Amino acid sequence: MQIEENINMDELINLIKFKVDLGIDCFTDKIDLKNNLREQNFKNINELENFLFEYFENNNLNFVRSEGNTNAKILLIGNKLNDAEIMEKRPYGGKNKILLEKMLNSINVNINDVFLLNIDNFVHSRFDFFDVLFKYLNFLEPLFIINMSSREIVKFLSLHMTYSIFSINVPDPSLLIQEPTLKRIAWDNLKLLKSKLIIPDNK
Repeated sequence: MQIEENINMDELINLIKFKVDLGIDCFTDKIDLKNNLREQNFKNINELENFLFEYFENNNLNFVRSEGNTNAKILLIGNKLNDAEIMEKRPYGGKNKILLEKMLNSINVNINDVFLLNIDNFVHSRFDFFDVLFKYLNFLEPLFIINMSSREIVKFLSLHMTYSIFSINVPDPSLLIQEPTLKRIAWDNLKLLKSKLIIPDNK
């Protein structure tokens, strides 16, 4: 039985009853309970990504592992995967990575000092984007986030994180290539981040 991502328990029960009344087998599909991400405990990011990779591969979805130093103070959340990322199996690839490096260099940040995470394509999976992000944040504990995804994460951070994370929204390199008029927004927000990049010694 195909279960929609946002179906609630009452709707699920009614759906099952409806199919039973019609004589339809409700459980012809395999429902692997371990795919419930909220109930999973992972020792590290590698375990988390092994779990996600297996799920995505089994469901013919694209998944790329994160990249960078897990102790990095800056987390960059990418937009949807493009052909270059899928081909290179990296969070950023091709022209997108070249432009990203230039954007970071403009505020004196080296791409090697940023943890790259591209999970916005999770909209096509049964996993909730914010559940996945929360799992990563528990391991990373960044001080800053460059959000290039289409998701609004500020409210989520304020509700679910026990410490303050400074977050800015910056258009993804692929969008900047298509819409050069967005470069001003990107530059203004990157300058704002640059002004905050005085990282405490105790973090």
